[in-house]
Amino acid sequence: GRIKYGADEAAQALASSSTDLSLALDLLKDFNYKVLSSDVTLDESGTLSLALSLAGSNPNIYNGRQVNFNINVEQNLGPLLQSLRLSDNLVRGIEDRLR
Repeated sequence: GRIKYGADEAAQALASSSTDLSLALDLLKDFNYKVLSSDVTLDESGTLSLALSLAGSNPNIYNGRQVNFNINVEQNLGPLLQSLRLSDNLVRGIEDRLR
């Protein structure tokens, strides 16, 4: 497959402070991938584990040499869900008072 990503101003500003992020954004401007995979698990305690893999190349960078992106995130969803419930209750309360 193919990814063509054009970074907005905020992403470009962030990339200017990190050479690694700048390179990643440059690679994704025209990235031809061979592997795009994800693995998601949610355990009984509410911890989400997300593993993403992207492998391919940009023909204009490093002479099209293979590049692998691997991202692993682990987060307990309990606090996030509680926060969403609280904000939903707040919005609902405001709407009720406006009626």
